[in-house]
Amino acid sequence: MANEASPQVRLILCDNEGLGRLSVGLESFFEFSFSLAEDLQDLVARHKVHVRPRGPHNPPRRRMLQ
Repeated sequence: MANEASPQVRLILCDNEGLGRLSVGLESFFEFSFSLAEDLQDLVARHKVHVRPRGPHNPPRRRMLQ
């Protein structure tokens, strides 16, 4: 009894005559993309307390050359 592979939807990232075709499984791509987005949100939340918002009452600091 032969095992038939289930069809997989693939995402073509690059289709160039000189480079060839680069594709990945769509499900794997979304897993990676969502993981990366969650990590970025965590990083922003962690460092948000260190960033001062800029505005008319809080202009950017200028360094003085000595």
